[in-house]
Amino acid sequence: MNDTLTHITSGFQSAWRHVKLTFILYIVQLSMAIVIGFEVYQVMEASIGHSASVEDIIEGYNHTVLRDFINVHGASLSPLVGQMRWIILVYAIYSVFLHGGILNVLIKDGADWSDFWKGGAKYFRPFLFYALIFSTVFMLWTAIIWIPILGGLFPLIESMDRERPIFWIIFVVFIIWVLGTILVFALSLTSRYLYISENRSFWHALYLSRKRIMVSWKPHMAAIMTFILCIAVIYGANLLFELQIGIRSEFLILAFLFWQQLMVIVKVFLRVALLSSCVGILSSHVTK
Repeated sequence: MNDTLTHITSGFQSAWRHVKLTFILYIVQLSMAIVIGFEVYQVMEASIGHSASVEDIIEGYNHTVLRDFINVHGASLSPLVGQMRWIILVYAIYSVFLHGGILNVLIKDGADWSDFWKGGAKYFRPFLFYALIFSTVFMLWTAIIWIPILGGLFPLIESMDRERPIFWIIFVVFIIWVLGTILVFALSLTSRYLYISENRSFWHALYLSRKRIMVSWKPHMAAIMTFILCIAVIYGANLLFELQIGIRSEFLILAFLFWQQLMVIVKVFLRVALLSSCVGILSSHVTK
C-alpha cells in the first residue's frame, strides 16, 4: 500500500515537473472542441438562434425545447452528425500520437516540447496497431458483458415485483465491466511501456504485458481507482457550481465557462499524473 501511495505521489510530482505536457494536451483538446462547437453553433443559429425558446435553455435543461428542436429541426442535425463522425475519427487517431509523445517524455524523463513531438512521430505506427488491438478487445469485452444483460433486462423487469434486485444486478455487472476495462487499459499501457522503455518488439511487448500485469495488478488497480475518484470529484464540483451559481446572466455564463476550462486543465493534469504513476509502477516490477 505504501508503495502504491509512493507511486501516486511520484506521478503527481512528475506531472508537475512536466506541466508543459498538460498545456500541450489542453490546447489540442481545445482546438478540437472549437471545431465541434463552431459546427454546433452554426446549426443552432440557423435553426433556433432567434427563437424565444433560447431563453428557456439558459435557465437550465428544458426537455420541451429539446423535443421541439428535434421534431422541427432534426433534419438540420444530419450534416452535423456526419461531420462529427470524421472529427471523432481524427481525434482518435491523433490521440495515438499524443500518447506516444506523453509516454516518451515520462519514460525517458525528457524535454517536454521536443521529446513529445519526436515520441509521437516515432511511436505512432506501433501505437496505432496497439490501439486497434485493444479497442477490439474492449468492444468484445463490452459486448460479452452487456448484450446478455440488456437482452434479458426487460423480461426480468416484467417478471419481478421490485426494482431493487434489478438495480443490484446492473450495479454488480457494471463493477465487473469497469474492472475488466481497467485491465484492458493497463495491458495496453504496459505493452506501450515495454515497447519504449525496454526496446521490446511489437509482439514481444504485447506478450510480456500479461506477465507484467500479473505481478503489478494491485498497485495498478489502486492507482487507477484513485484517479477515477479524483475525476468523479471534479464532475461533482462542476455540478455543484452550476446548481449553486446558475448561468442566468452573461457574467455567470463567462464565469462558468472559465470554471469549466479550469476543470478541463485539472483533468488533463490528472491524466498525465495517472500515466506517470503507472510508468513508475511498471518500472518497479521487472519481469523477463
